[in-house]
Amino acid sequence: MKKSVFRFIKEYYDEILGCLFLSIIVLLVVVNVIMRYIFSRTISWAEEFTTISFVWCVFLSSAACFRRQKHIGIDIIVERLPKVPRRFAKVFADLCVLVMTAYICYLSIIFCSHSLLKTTAIIGLPYIFINSSLAVAFLLMLVHIIRFLWRDIRILLGKV
Repeated sequence: MKKSVFRFIKEYYDEILGCLFLSIIVLLVVVNVIMRYIFSRTISWAEEFTTISFVWCVFLSSAACFRRQKHIGIDIIVERLPKVPRRFAKVFADLCVLVMTAYICYLSIIFCSHSLLKTTAIIGLPYIFINSSLAVAFLLMLVHIIRFLWRDIRILLGKV
């Protein structure tokens, strides 16, 4: 039982965290609406925390979609190629995505380093906690594309 729970968490950590942040968004918005209309007061930090949760939810969900290969792709030409050229095209596409993802990951780390001293207006949270969602998401995507590239190279070489 414990092994299956840990395996589930290990396999779906990005989706679990994305759902957690989405739940925080819904909860804070609902509570803030109730507070506004019933008590004529709002939670001062709710909007800021909702925005932070939204940013994390978006980037973690993007990494989860990337892991499942659910992003939009135009592969009509590749799918019409014969078997061997199709395999080469997939490896080439993986290499292109790897280079792009690595570059964006690098840029996101630089972006995070520029946000060390800046803090949010109400909570006073350093922006690095918000901006690091970008670096985390692209790092996860980088890990996934390396996995996809390895799989496609093995298929190309006939080892799968």
